[in-house]
Amino acid sequence: MVYFVRAGEYLKIGVADNIFSRMSALQTGCPMRLECVLLLQGGYDLEMELHDRFRGAHHRGEWFVWAEDVATFVRDSRESGDDLSGILGSGLEDRTNTDDFGAFVRQLRQAAGLSVQDVADRLSISKTAALAVETGANPTLEVMRRHLRLFGAGFDIR
Repeated sequence: MVYFVRAGEYLKIGVADNIFSRMSALQTGCPMRLECVLLLQGGYDLEMELHDRFRGAHHRGEWFVWAEDVATFVRDSRESGDDLSGILGSGLEDRTNTDDFGAFVRQLRQAAGLSVQDVADRLSISKTAALAVETGANPTLEVMRRHLRLFGAGFDIR
């Protein structure tokens, strides 16, 4: 996934397989509060395209100045429904004792009083597949969406 993480007047555009771990790692090294303002499905090709598109706002490395063209792109992407940052829910600080998606899903499942088999049945997947999400598998975006929708979490376009 390609993420846009804002820190004050700066924005980092990067790629992460696990946005939860990446946000946690970035926040550890940054004195300012970070906010994932946009999350897009894509990889390194899209990241390079976006770096080139916003080269006029380039600051250093993968960091850019929060400029009008960047802000417009973020707003337009959110309005078009391309923004997936809702998977972060209301923020990383609200997820207790976890910095990965599997542990987050396990917390949601347990809070709902469901077993792994219940989740598997409701999502029409095997128990092994449902358990894999909770135990460190790197789920696809579609699997993440299905799990979060089951628990009524995430995907609010902010």
